[in-house]
Amino acid sequence: TGLQEAVRYNFRIAAINQIGEGPLTSTNCSVITNESIPGKPQNLMIISPVSTSLMVSWEHPLPQDRNGIITDYLIYVQIRDGSENISMRNTNSNETTFTAEG
Repeated sequence: TGLQEAVRYNFRIAAINQIGEGPLTSTNCSVITNESIPGKPQNLMIISPVSTSLMVSWEHPLPQDRNGIITDYLIYVQIRDGSENISMRNTNSNETTFTAEG
């Protein structure tokens, strides 16, 4: 019914009869929905490339696509001829830049 991932929902209940609506329950019942895989990062850019290093920059996925708390970013690098794939992990989810040096 339109629930979102990793969101807290609070519930209170009232009974209804032909006369009207009764009082709400005095306590909340709450639940946090499960996380789901996040959407893609936004606005990927290469910044200041030189022969020995380059910086990659991106923005977090859109708020409605985060689907929970992002803990890491995994950066994949492929050499142009496709002969080698390298993956590097950025373990600080607040950082949205990565510098590759060679």
